[in-house]
Amino acid sequence: MSSTNKTSLGFNQWILEDKPRMEDFNSDNALVDEKLVSANQRIEAVETSLENKANLHSPALTGVCLLQMEIKLPLSSRH
Repeated sequence: MSSTNKTSLGFNQWILEDKPRMEDFNSDNALVDEKLVSANQRIEAVETSLENKANLHSPALTGVCLLQMEIKLPLSSRH
């Protein structure tokens, strides 16, 4: 079982005496999935907004708009 230590994103952190359990990993995986789905939705919203603005200002625009986004996840120090 994980200790009561959690990362800033809510992931489990263990101490030497802890015994990791499947439930701990499953909850961490669900958090990863939730964060990635949310990030993808925000990226898609930005892309749609950029496409709409490009269509409004340049109706003949046929180029591709590339969006690069860096997702930074905070890393906490190990205890």
